[in-house]
Amino acid sequence: MKNRIETLIKFNKRKKGIRIFVGVFMVMLLSLVGCNGSSQPIEEGNNTLEYYHESLGYVITLPDSVKDRVIIQEQDNTVYISSKLILEDGSYPGIILFINPISKSEYPERQDLDNYIENEAPVSFVVIGETENDYICYNFASDVQYPPGDETLTKEYNDLINEFMNNDFDVVIKE
Repeated sequence: MKNRIETLIKFNKRKKGIRIFVGVFMVMLLSLVGCNGSSQPIEEGNNTLEYYHESLGYVITLPDSVKDRVIIQEQDNTVYISSKLILEDGSYPGIILFINPISKSEYPERQDLDNYIENEAPVSFVVIGETENDYICYNFASDVQYPPGDETLTKEYNDLINEFMNNDFDVVIKE
């Protein structure tokens, strides 16, 4: 009986070690996948920042005032614009806004999309451009993206939100 109990304890220790290894491996894999977008470098021009979305064929022009303060990432055709300071802090994602395509096959007429946004969408989208197949929309993050107890990071996040709300950014279709 004693040997059987010792064997079970050894087996449970191995199972725990395997679980820890699998957990660490999954976190590393998700980190790599989450950070691996097909983004193009930001090009600085005359008072503008441009971000080229290669797979959908459009360029987003951002306010120059945010160029050293944001990080742009892309995953599954969604562009995430996040606070550089908050991302570097590591405690929260710091996402300011999302830029998403919405397929014209879902909403063939612009009025259909406008009705969806106004009456059914879980968040408020703003249409900022369109390609042959998609409407290009953005929405601000709707949950807490910064550490509320940190005055510096809270101020930075709110300042960036205001920068995007008070400055136009544009989408140009690249053919």
